[in-house]
Amino acid sequence: MKNSDFIILFECCKVVKGFKKSILYDLQRSQHRIIPNDLADMLIKFNRKTVDDIRNYYPVEYWDTIKENLEILIEAEYIFLTKNVEAFPELSMKWESPSYITNAILELGDYLNSPQAVWGQLEKLGCEHIEFRSYTPIDITFLKRLIESTLEARILSIDLIIPYSEEVFEDVNNLFWEHPRLSKIVFHSSSKDKIVEEVNSRMLMLTQAVIDSNSHCGKICISNFVVNVSSYTENQSFNSCLNGKLSIDKNGNIMNCLSMKKIYANINEVDLVELVRTSKFQKLWTVNKDNIKVCKDCEYRYMCHDCRAYLDDPSDIYSKPLKCGYNPYTGEWNQWSENPAKRNAIEFYGLQELVSVIPN
Repeated sequence: MKNSDFIILFECCKVVKGFKKSILYDLQRSQHRIIPNDLADMLIKFNRKTVDDIRNYYPVEYWDTIKENLEILIEAEYIFLTKNVEAFPELSMKWESPSYITNAILELGDYLNSPQAVWGQLEKLGCEHIEFRSYTPIDITFLKRLIESTLEARILSIDLIIPYSEEVFEDVNNLFWEHPRLSKIVFHSSSKDKIVEEVNSRMLMLTQAVIDSNSHCGKICISNFVVNVSSYTENQSFNSCLNGKLSIDKNGNIMNCLSMKKIYANINEVDLVELVRTSKFQKLWTVNKDNIKVCKDCEYRYMCHDCRAYLDDPSDIYSKPLKCGYNPYTGEWNQWSENPAKRNAIEFYGLQELVSVIPN
């Protein structure tokens, strides 16, 4: 490590500062590394600067520690040294999509008895992913017919979230084999312990959790975090859950999210393409983490899957997600449902049956 060497963060590695600590996002390897804020400050301030710049800035007694940290980051391939900084231009972090709608959540209902009309409108919007969701038992014949109806549609992937059915479960291998775009099946309300496995490179999941309504959505947990270029860049300017999303409930009502109360129209009474293109439908798409109270100080904010359906303060759309138990000011995770400060919001949303008893 020579004084004239430039220190450069790999363009796929981004420093995100939080109140208590910071994170190095590795967007290429889908990994993250927690680092102290002092190190984050140095990486931000001296990225694309020389070793000599760092040595001149900090007191000499700090140099051994700084050098050790730099060597660790070089070994881990977060930063590298070069003589020619101009040879490594910065990459654009702007998120763009050719689609108005990137994903749609469709609750199974009678409006899907003639699904081609729905697929035609979703195709005009550029929809790439569909999630079919049901909380009540489904007929396997209807399910197969519904999946087969998408064969002519330009959809890249399909997920199923459905109640456990022995008839459907026994036919899982055939479903995956016959429908390559079927990427995941989640059986809820199962008598078996939670199982996650791959079937023909697709995901099969069984859980004992009884999911009988949309009120189960919105939980923030680190296992659901996503670290990649698309997620990171989208989170810079847009809401990670609602941007490019469309939902239709079992009655055909069009919503941003099935867990939200706002209904814009019914699929049988409106042109879906015209509705989605309106500013009123897209209003919440730009509520990003840098606008949200508490979240804006969180180091996880650009990998987190945000929720606007359940909020700490139901009257404030910029309030922190209710179902998040992380406190960026202490750096600690706790059970969100046991936080007394969330009691009023839990009662407002009628979630008492879903959470443990909150202590006085």
